[in-house]
Amino acid sequence: MNYHLHLQTQDAEYYLKLVHIVMHATVQLCMASIAYRYFFRHTASAQMVCFMMLSNDQLRRMYQFLYNDCLMTFYLVLCLYFFSKKMIWVSAAAFSFSLGIKTGALAVVPALLGCV
Repeated sequence: MNYHLHLQTQDAEYYLKLVHIVMHATVQLCMASIAYRYFFRHTASAQMVCFMMLSNDQLRRMYQFLYNDCLMTFYLVLCLYFFSKKMIWVSAAAFSFSLGIKTGALAVVPALLGCV
């Protein structure tokens, strides 16, 4: 995809980085929502999870270099978010997308089966 986009414009890398920045912000928003739902009585713990996500330099650097792990993480976090909202079919679709990108998504299966 990057090559075909590069044939259209010289700024293809910047467009893809913009998409990754939006994905990173969505991952952080979904993780914050999951954390506040999980720690509903202890908001300080949820705030600590959010602070750790926001202050992680390595995570931002990984999104900067356009690795495919970021796309898999995006779909996995969407899977967990929709699973916590009891939207099972949307969660299954997001998990299928993440599994199609990288088989490392199979590590989440025990967590999903433990919640069923």
